[in-house]
Amino acid sequence: MIVLLINQLSHKINIFSQIYRQLKRVLFIINKLNKSISINNLDGNAAVVLFGKQSFDYPQCLLRLARFKGTDKNEFLDNQQVHGNIFDLLDAAMNFFFKHLSLSSKIESLYRNEELSIPVKALRENCINSFCHRSYSLPGSSVGIAIYDDRVEIENSGTFPQGMTIDKLKGQHHSVPTNPLIANVLYKSKVLESWGHGIGLMFSECQRVGLPEPDFHTDGTCVWVIFRRTDQVTDQVIKLVKTIGNQSLSIKEIMALLDLSHRPSFRTTYLHPALTSGYIMQQYPEQPSSPKQKYYLTEKGKALLK
Repeated sequence: MIVLLINQLSHKINIFSQIYRQLKRVLFIINKLNKSISINNLDGNAAVVLFGKQSFDYPQCLLRLARFKGTDKNEFLDNQQVHGNIFDLLDAAMNFFFKHLSLSSKIESLYRNEELSIPVKALRENCINSFCHRSYSLPGSSVGIAIYDDRVEIENSGTFPQGMTIDKLKGQHHSVPTNPLIANVLYKSKVLESWGHGIGLMFSECQRVGLPEPDFHTDGTCVWVIFRRTDQVTDQVIKLVKTIGNQSLSIKEIMALLDLSHRPSFRTTYLHPALTSGYIMQQYPEQPSSPKQKYYLTEKGKALLK
């Protein structure tokens, strides 16, 4: 039955040479839906947004990605535009965060929980909301991600649901999806994890790591969220940076120089904060558990010594 449905979709929507690059994902999503998907109950435009492969025909299926130097838009360090369906764009967004926000360990997949300078769960939830609830009506509309030295901004076309306020967003609230067909597929595929709890997750994740609450804004045509990045340097991180200096040292060597013996405590209070803040790097980042692993100062770490 599932294979027959896929064949029906591919015949009826001729813009699809493949419904999605990973057949397994499509099978999973279809299997999770309460009712059988057909072209009659999955609107053509929603199908393109979710599974389309020729998205250049739909210019609003666009993600803009930028990493700026400093705290303004005067100079690009990275500037990209990605066309694709929601799953492609979510992959691209998360990869961009992993590329430009300091990371504490190896990236193995999109859905693994990693510690960045801004929590992965909060960023991912914001991106899902942007793709799911944005307005797709204007051909020039898009989702945009801008990373600065002190913040991350994520914006999308659209506005808050009627009657929704920031205070209501912070608490449990009734979810009113702008695009219910898209939201339903994402929910059944477990990408959208729960109705009405995503904003609360973003707040709790930022609170968990001591970051300010994200700021929500709208001008009636666009919604944008700002995640602030604080750069608080603890005494332990300063000691670690001074101990490493111009050397490359293993955990064992660093702990000996600091006269420490409890490795879990060292990782929690010294190593992990220094990694996530970008003061040190692993010599073998692709093999985080390598017995030969050593750590050295980044340019940011060297600047802390001055």
